[in-house]
Amino acid sequence: MKIVPLFVAMVVASTLTTVHAQEDSDKPGAKIDKMFDFSGYLRAGTGINLRGGAQVCFKLPAADTKYRLGNECDYVIEPHFDARVAEYEGSDWHIHVLPGVYRAWGETEFVTHQRPFDPLRNSPNRDSDSLVARFQQAYVYGKKMQGLGGGTVWAGRRGIAQDGGLRLGITDHLLEDYGGDGFGVDEIKTRLGKLSLAFLLDGRDEANDSRYRLPMRLTGIKNVRSGELSVYLSLSGQLRSSDNFCQVKLPSDPPCDPPETPEKVPSGLALGIYQTLKKTFFGGNTLLGFRYDEDYEFDIVDEIGTVKPTENTRFLIQHSGSWSRATTYDLLAQYRLKTRQGQDSDWFSIGGRTDTHISGPYRLLVEVGHDQVKPDGAATQRMTKFTVAGAMSAGKHPWSRPTLRLFATHTIWNEAARLVLNEGWVNEARAKQVYGDKKAGTSIGVQAETWW
Repeated sequence: MKIVPLFVAMVVASTLTTVHAQEDSDKPGAKIDKMFDFSGYLRAGTGINLRGGAQVCFKLPAADTKYRLGNECDYVIEPHFDARVAEYEGSDWHIHVLPGVYRAWGETEFVTHQRPFDPLRNSPNRDSDSLVARFQQAYVYGKKMQGLGGGTVWAGRRGIAQDGGLRLGITDHLLEDYGGDGFGVDEIKTRLGKLSLAFLLDGRDEANDSRYRLPMRLTGIKNVRSGELSVYLSLSGQLRSSDNFCQVKLPSDPPCDPPETPEKVPSGLALGIYQTLKKTFFGGNTLLGFRYDEDYEFDIVDEIGTVKPTENTRFLIQHSGSWSRATTYDLLAQYRLKTRQGQDSDWFSIGGRTDTHISGPYRLLVEVGHDQVKPDGAATQRMTKFTVAGAMSAGKHPWSRPTLRLFATHTIWNEAARLVLNEGWVNEARAKQVYGDKKAGTSIGVQAETWW
């Protein structure tokens, strides 16, 4: 799939829609000033490992996240196209689409075959080097709705960038993911704060066995002078019916079996509570968080046929500030207890990053992160990552973008971690492929990152 023609079409459409189109006054959306917005995010790069071969990234398979700097082996392309198409009684109506790309290095999407067949170029593990765009988001929304406290109503497929989810910067950890297929109302103004409600269900699930979510959040609660409280609540459940499909076509065919009903799966619950505090240590900002979730989405069944949940309990603290006019810092600590099929797994993570403006476009970044996982009945797995990066950015501030980084990442781990390196996703498997007989590894490379 080529995404260039799609981009050209979008740009042409955006140029055309900037023309002020005066509609007939008796039509809905009269006197529309059509407006277009183009925003997004992109990261890409390349690198090598010092043992020979492409850059590999380092993460404990049972850890929820990894520290990002100099440790991202993927492509992310997220161009957001947003058009205001109507205005009615003070409300603005928009269409939003995102033909995005996510591709981890080594991840296969489809296989292409050339003629004559070349086993080196067309093996089952090789695929096209094209970056395939998929419509990750496609929805319609109306802003400043009367009767809804000035909130926003939406329907379609919406992603995490629009759902108010919380991210931890140096790990890119999304704490609350309320994106999906559905409909909802965002940021209804109340006396306590801003209320958001939604119904989410993936229409690609089985027709007679689907899982739904009812996410709710109340944000901007002014509980202290220098901070705000946010509460996220999500309920999930099952919609099921009997399978009445029957293959009987002729009188001689055997009768249908009794209709089968999918196994009943209990409801799930997720609760997140987050407190922000401004001007705490060194005049910086602090985030305190607690989250508990219990769900049965993976249909885990024990030996006697009882469906059991996966439970997660998480505590976190993040602090960001400045040590000087030139240097900013981010500190993060997390603890998570996971219980799955009666087995506990503890994960603890602590790390930090500094970002120093040297002169002009030049910056120096340093990041250190440590993770450890303690599974029930097994040895503790430990991994520590060190990264130094020089950067050139379009501005003197830490978040100035675009930015280009030249980095060196060195990671060490213990024997327990070495034994499980290949139990994760493709990134961990590639690290095992190169450094599976070692307890340390190094990658160097360059990465471009920007948002607009």
